[in-house]
Amino acid sequence: MARKSDTVYQFKVSLDEIKPAIWRRFQVLADTPLVMLHDVLQIVMGWWDAHLHEFTIRGIRYGIPDDEFFADYDLEDEQDLRLNELGLRLEQKIAYLYDFGDGWRHTLVLEKVLPAGRGGRWPYCVEGRRACPPENSGGPYHYPLLVQALADPQAKEHQEILAWVGGYFDPEAFDPEAFDLEAVNQRLARMGRGRTTEQFSPWWVDDLPQAYRQAHGVALEDWDQFEPQPAWVGTLDADGQARCREMPIRRDMLALLAYLRDNSVTGTSSTGNLSLKAVRAICAEFVSPPLLEDRIGEKVYPVRSENEVLPLMIRHALAVRAGLVEGGPGRRWRLTARGEEFLAAEPAVQAWHLVKSWWASSDWRVCLFTSHFDHYEITPSLAHYTLRDLLRLPVGKQQDPKEAEAGLVAAEGLVMDGNDREWTARWLARMVGGMALAPLADFGILAAEFAEPGGPFGWFRPMTAFQVTPFGRTLLEALHPVLRQAYPWIRVED
Repeated sequence: MARKSDTVYQFKVSLDEIKPAIWRRFQVLADTPLVMLHDVLQIVMGWWDAHLHEFTIRGIRYGIPDDEFFADYDLEDEQDLRLNELGLRLEQKIAYLYDFGDGWRHTLVLEKVLPAGRGGRWPYCVEGRRACPPENSGGPYHYPLLVQALADPQAKEHQEILAWVGGYFDPEAFDPEAFDLEAVNQRLARMGRGRTTEQFSPWWVDDLPQAYRQAHGVALEDWDQFEPQPAWVGTLDADGQARCREMPIRRDMLALLAYLRDNSVTGTSSTGNLSLKAVRAICAEFVSPPLLEDRIGEKVYPVRSENEVLPLMIRHALAVRAGLVEGGPGRRWRLTARGEEFLAAEPAVQAWHLVKSWWASSDWRVCLFTSHFDHYEITPSLAHYTLRDLLRLPVGKQQDPKEAEAGLVAAEGLVMDGNDREWTARWLARMVGGMALAPLADFGILAAEFAEPGGPFGWFRPMTAFQVTPFGRTLLEALHPVLRQAYPWIRVED
């Protein structure tokens, strides 16, 4: 096998059955994993990676096997296979299928095998022609009809086409002849180990919501930036300012950021987690330091990974989603320019940025030590339902979390198979409450009571009662227009 960076493969990829041709010419290192080639193709073509895919090489199909949905589908695992292990020859063709419904078939041709010179950066797109078709636009047979209808506002199909595809892209701004080479290479330079690999890490940030926002004409800078003088802060009285200073998650965030600023911390090679030394030092500065060892009988079990320290995981993930830190597998965790700005800001400004980022940017599944929710797309719609339901509650009145949790499960339409329906419904409601309601106590939005902690290292705290605080109500009301602006395509009745 060639050593890393010895050899570069140059491919040309073309979208089948489309004229004029839509194609890209790009280069990757010869030892690129096949799963990462998928990520490169998504970027150079312009897809969103929202559907299944597979490669076919010499009659063998490769992809990510899924026993639950495709138990009888003959598919080799692509995740540990590298290009230079496939015995590719010049002019070798590789078939790549994306979106089994629309059926976007691509043909890759290995054009050149080149030495990797010093100073080069791969993957790299050399050139390309024409825009990628929009997601969910019907496949190669419907796409020409879409282009034709968009070009002629007088066509009888024009309004029908606009209604059909308007949820996925801005028809008025779409140019089928456009291709932005510089933008593609900027995305390739930022891709790291690739979306398909890194999405299994809690520190991975999905750019799919950003693609949706751009498609809907949402000005990201209008809500996602750090606001040095947010309007909400100007509404606070002395008590509100004090609540911001006391906010547990804000104080814990300061401890996390200060440690990463003052110490060199490299993410673990497999997941990008903080080192155990960093875990212990940061948690010692938390408002409520979490347990770092568990006792069963006479046996003491220390934490083995950041994954086992839920409060730190939540704060670390929020720091990533809020744009305060950057890092990952094998990379140093360091503050961003926004993180430095955050540290210098007043407490109320810090509090607002954390709450806004938690509600509009975060994946709440980080709150759970379970993989049962991996296939649920529960954010951001769950955030909208949670905000709506909390705004309906009176301030300062004790609430039963079971009713609130059941209401969120019903609103989301979440179901779970099981022989004991009553138990599974109760379990599902409690998990949703652990994501949507329990963390809000650390923001000061809810005043909550919890049962005795359970689970490994005491991470699970069932909520037994809660009430919306006056301070929390001001935050919820200020968040309402922000969330609508961030996700205008989600419609939730007030």
